[in-house]
This record gives sequence, structure tokens and C-alpha cells, in this order.
Amino acid sequence: MKFSRLPLLAFAIILTCMNLHGQDPVTKDGYDAFFFDAIVVKGRVQDSARVDCYALVPYASLMFSNSQSGFSNKYQLILSAFDSLGNIAATKSVVKTIYENDYAASQGGTAKFASNNISFQLKPGSYKIKATLIDENAREEYFQSRTITIINYSRFPISMSALMLVSSIEEVGGKYKITPHLSDNIAILKDGFFAFFELYNQLQPQELDFMYQFFEGDKLIASGKKIRKNIETGINQVYLRVQKPQAVSSTGFILRVLALSPNETEDFAEFEIKAAAQRSIKSITRMGGIVLSDLPKAIKQLRYVANQDDISHISQGENDSEKIKRFEAFWKNLDPTPTTERNEAFDEYFKRIAYANKNFKSYTEGWMTDKGMVYIVYGQPMNIERFSPYNDGRTYERWDYDGNREFIFGDNSGFGDFRLVRPISVIEKYKYDR
Repeated sequence: MKFSRLPLLAFAIILTCMNLHGQDPVTKDGYDAFFFDAIVVKGRVQDSARVDCYALVPYASLMFSNSQSGFSNKYQLILSAFDSLGNIAATKSVVKTIYENDYAASQGGTAKFASNNISFQLKPGSYKIKATLIDENAREEYFQSRTITIINYSRFPISMSALMLVSSIEEVGGKYKITPHLSDNIAILKDGFFAFFELYNQLQPQELDFMYQFFEGDKLIASGKKIRKNIETGINQVYLRVQKPQAVSSTGFILRVLALSPNETEDFAEFEIKAAAQRSIKSITRMGGIVLSDLPKAIKQLRYVANQDDISHISQGENDSEKIKRFEAFWKNLDPTPTTERNEAFDEYFKRIAYANKNFKSYTEGWMTDKGMVYIVYGQPMNIERFSPYNDGRTYERWDYDGNREFIFGDNSGFGDFRLVRPISVIEKYKYDR
């Protein structure tokens, strides 16, 4: 999806963050359920702005059903703007039905997605924009939200829009065609990215220096060199090439862009800052498209495929970057198709964990239950039988697998807390055998 002109959220020198907040659930089987961004545009109406909301819905997130013309899905996307008091300031929705002839495409095999654009007119203030995706076929809902701040543009002689992450930029006829990266997660942008924004200048044409900085908390961890640009009166589209920081933080970064008075040195004083903008950035590892949003937990979840020495080796990496390298190396050794980008063993393992979390949750997360353990190691059983032989309130389940292998779980509490009865333990590890 490309946009030729994209004015964004205006800022003064006071920094305001654009933050993406996921509200559980935001993923489907460990994958991003959909991608969402909210962009504020300088409106034509005095003392108001237009908020353009973009949502990309991968076909892989949707459940398609058979229809006369092939396969179809119906979903609803609801966008709501909440003010600082939690009141609804605006809400809009779209309902779409997708038709697809290709079965592989309907299952996400061709990486197709549905795009959606919805706009609001809002007064200056702070808002939370909540996006709700409802898959009517599967009767499942997914949520994301973004906080924004709208200012009165006319109050500032120079102001800067919010930052949009862009994977590629092409100049055509003096205008930019950009490919937005609708996520705070920059892990998949291996070659860096662009920070695209607009600078609003109510003064005479002038030169300004621009530079970017990365912060982890209050600590400056990386910065780019100053780049000087000519700024005209009015709206100026500006972009900076940004190199990803070498360090990886599980808590995230702040990317800050400064517009500065021209200076021949790389240093600058606070009074030289003419405008600034910042937004949250994450670098969350993905393998096979699956998001490892909690690296320590992902390492612990290796218990059904790795031995303790492997887990200790990964967890003892000196920082998140080293842990991720060791994590990826472990799975690379198990990759059944090492010459391809996809690691089928990894994909299947973490899909089983996602299934266990959804279906076997008890007093703990599903992947930590006895049922979750057996499912992750052996997969879907051929047959499941539930019975109560003693008429004492206790319920049992028997799971049958190939090779006359069976597992019996007992629920002694009556609250669905099934514990493994026979065999009393599982010593085998997960193996990808497709």
C-alpha cells in the first residue's frame, strides 16, 4: 500500500510520543492478527485535525468458509476515538466480505491482505484510537490501540509531524510514494528504514539540520549524523534514512527526530532545537512470522524440545542480542529445510504452544499444563475419549496416538484441572516429523 502525500501529526518543540498499545488479544496463533496505525493530518477546518486510520488484515488471520464462488470471509473493523476522560469522541466502522478462488490464498499461503482506511475529524487534545477487528466467520475479536496528541498547528511558527516508519520511498513527479511500515516493530527491517514526516513552516524559506536519536529510557544509545535540508514556507515532506541500533532491547526504544538551527558541528544546544517528534520503537524477534514478544518466556518454552544445557546456554547470553542469536542458532540446527527462509520445525512448535494456551489453560498457562505438554510434544491425538468410571465426580480423558501410545489425564477437582495419570511423566522431546 502506497500513499503519495501523507501529512502527519503536528508537534512543537515539546515532545509527544506516538505509542502502539496492544490489548490482549492482538495475535492469532502467535502471529500479528492485523496491522494498525493512526496518522493525524492538518485539517482544513480551523482548530481541528483529520485522523487517518490504516489497518491491514492478513488473510492468514481470517477464517474462510466455502461458498458458491470459492471461499469467503466477512469481517468488521471498528475504529473508536476516546478522549482523555474515556468518552467516545468519534466512532466509525466498515464491514467487508472477501471472496477468494484460490484455497492457498484463503489460508494465507500467498501473503494477501485486506486494506482499510477510516478517517475522523477531531479537536486538539489527547486521544486513544482503538481498532477492533471482528472475524464474523470465526466469531473472534482482536484489538489494537494507539495514543495520539493533536495540537493547534497555527500556534507554532515551525512544527513537525509525527514520525511514520517507512520501508521504502520513491520520488515521482516531485512527490513521494511511500510504503508505510504499520508497526512499531522494526526487527524485520534488516536494512534499516526511513522516518517520514512533514515540517510545517510559517516563516520564510530557510535551511535546517535534521538528526535522529535512539533512547532506551533516558539513555541515549545511538544517533545519526546531521543532514541539512532546504525548508520552504508551508508544508515540507522530509525523510531520514535510519540505521537500526545494534543493541536489542526487550523493553523497546524511543526514536526521536530533531529539527535544528544550522550548525557546522555535530553538537547542538537546547535553544537550537526548532521542532522535534518521537515515537515508540520495538525490535521483537520473529521467526517464520511468529512474534517473540517475551524472549525470557520463549526461552522457558523450549523445555519440551531442548535439554537443560541448551536452555541455560541461551538464557546466559550477556544481553538480549546474544540471547536471540543463540535462540536462532538452536532452531537453525533443527530446521528441516535450512536452505529456505522458513523453519517448519519452529513454526509448528510455537503454533502448538499457542494452541495449548488457548485450549488447555487451567491454574496456569496452557503450555505449562500436562495436557499442553503432551500436545506440544506429540501434537493432535487421533482420538479423545472422556469418561467418569467411579461416579465420584472425577473425570478422565484418554488421548490415543499412533503406535498404541495413550495418555490418561484425571480431573480430581471438577474444575478442568487435568493432571497426567498414565504414564506418570513424559521424557520424550518434540520432533518435527512432517
